[in-house]
Amino acid sequence: MHGWSLYEAAKVKMVFFILLFCNFSVVAQDDPTYALVEIMIPWDCVQTSASDIPTDEEIKIGIDFNSGKIISPRFDAIIKDAESLPFDFFPCLQNFAEKFFQNISSQNGKMKKLPRNFYDNAVSNMEKKINEYSDKSYSKGAFFLLEPGASIFPALTDNDKKSMAKELKNSCGKQSQTSLLLDDSFIRDTLPSVVNEIGLSDNQAGCLRAIAANYSQLLLNSSFSSSQCSSYPEFCEKRNQSIQKTLSILKNIPDLKEYFEDILENINRCPVNIESTNYELNSILALLKITTPCLSMQPGESNRISGNTGSGLDSKYLLTKLPNKNGKPAFRVTLDIVFRKNGIIDFDPSFHTYFKQKAEKCLSEIKDFLKGPNGETLEISLLADSPQEINLPPDFSIHVGSKEVRDSSFEWSPNSDCSTITHEILHHLGLVDEYTETSSGFVVQENGTIRHQEEKAIKPEYDCRINGPKDSIMADPLNAFNKILPGKEILYCECVDLVLPAEIDRPLELGPVGEPSGVAQKNSPEEEKKIRDDLENRAVESEKKCFDTLKGISLQSGLCPQGTRAITKEITYSSWEKSQTPRDELTEAEKFEIDRSQHRRSIRVRDKEVRSSLLYPAQFRAITEPGCSLSNKVYYLCAREAYKTSRASYGKDRCDVGLPKECREGGDAWLR
Repeated sequence: MHGWSLYEAAKVKMVFFILLFCNFSVVAQDDPTYALVEIMIPWDCVQTSASDIPTDEEIKIGIDFNSGKIISPRFDAIIKDAESLPFDFFPCLQNFAEKFFQNISSQNGKMKKLPRNFYDNAVSNMEKKINEYSDKSYSKGAFFLLEPGASIFPALTDNDKKSMAKELKNSCGKQSQTSLLLDDSFIRDTLPSVVNEIGLSDNQAGCLRAIAANYSQLLLNSSFSSSQCSSYPEFCEKRNQSIQKTLSILKNIPDLKEYFEDILENINRCPVNIESTNYELNSILALLKITTPCLSMQPGESNRISGNTGSGLDSKYLLTKLPNKNGKPAFRVTLDIVFRKNGIIDFDPSFHTYFKQKAEKCLSEIKDFLKGPNGETLEISLLADSPQEINLPPDFSIHVGSKEVRDSSFEWSPNSDCSTITHEILHHLGLVDEYTETSSGFVVQENGTIRHQEEKAIKPEYDCRINGPKDSIMADPLNAFNKILPGKEILYCECVDLVLPAEIDRPLELGPVGEPSGVAQKNSPEEEKKIRDDLENRAVESEKKCFDTLKGISLQSGLCPQGTRAITKEITYSSWEKSQTPRDELTEAEKFEIDRSQHRRSIRVRDKEVRSSLLYPAQFRAITEPGCSLSNKVYYLCAREAYKTSRASYGKDRCDVGLPKECREGGDAWLR
């Protein structure tokens, strides 16, 4: 069992596997058309608590020949029993569905009389069943099926343990997470010898970190959220005890002690509850996932940054510490970007040069606005085409198409503006997105299958993401750029609650010909004229009151009176280069006259406030102190949520488990 999402599991149907399960038959009715296809699928569902759900069984699945409808009383009974229990059997159902997809894939095309859409219909109907269970299970807060450190049944055989141990050693501890690793007998009897053998290998440190990370993730997956604890308090307390018991066993394995000792000490230092356990697990997991070491640098030194610095993104740059500027630390980041035509393999030097120069122009615009919280400075540059340096940054390609697309870190539109280009470049320095995804995600089709699409998703992905403030370059690039650019701020007072003919609620909701909605009678011409006259009179009086209010505003007060609302608008000088409209608006605003068409009046024009840095403090530290968990702990923990998608949006992740309060607050709290 593993944590594939339904969408990922469904992709298995596109692969035609060798027939794994051979019990396949077609039941004929009286007419010559086959009516029902029957197959036998093995059900495997290891557990640690006795339940009505079987651990292993052969289940007969009938598939209607024409509609692909799934007919299986036994399978339906298992789903019904699972829905009545507090445990989450979704992984078992996923496992079963994958075997079903494989079996059907193997048979598709083998029997000539099967309808062309037989396979797709069958898969769609199975996905629909699994999806319906998933929604119910997630909404009620069903929790992880296996108790950590308990005995799994059916019990693992010696061959099972040997196979798991071999995979751990061969993969250097990086095997796909499997819940079987939480089995008490495996942890106590087999894992110590595996760890001991790995501890003698050449890459022992990396392999041991991978094993520790594997177990930290499994324990965090098995833990309860706060809402689950509220729904199942007794189970929650037992689960917390089981996790701590497992941590104690892991700590007593000599080569794993350094990874788990501090967790237990920190948990025991505070009142023991699930939130502190989750926080400590999440913290050690974030540390173990870092692939770039935290290094102290002296002026003149450079470090090649490549890999996960802690945010979860793959960073690629050269970090150089420069001589202090004005007594403050100074840094330079160098990137080696190769710009390529999208879909073209051959390198085009002129194309590369054009977009490199475009990116360099954008970076030159922000060179004075990359500052740290204490006056530190940062500059970002692109590697020269004929570099003289010995220590070079890792290179990567950015593809640029001929058409406008949604920009990403590795694909740009041909006309991307500087705010967007800067945002995408910062991804390569380890900074994550901070906006709410509204377009890309998943939809449920009419046949019940789940499909990913880039636009107009019903369930947007990345719903675990922690949002940043609107003036953050990683949340709203254009707004962030406007905050560092000089310009003017205009304060308008705009009338509210105006009575306008187009907005009046007409008596009886009159239509174009005076027909009231839901009423049989019609207004007479005299009644219609009276209504129109009344509307016009009220509109004239409302507008006169508005203009009298605006005329009486004291410009020195800087306050909008009752009956109006304050609207602030910022105009940057750079916007004048693109359009005459901002300049004209500012000219009119400086007259402080009533704008009768907009029902407003400008009452103040002043220089806009300009932020000294495009980067928030945590963003600056993440770039200049990569891999340093002490200085970046809050940012790393919050940032790791950026690309998670929960079951609520047809993903596989859990949101907001083991996060510090700064993540839950959102805004700029986690960027300070």
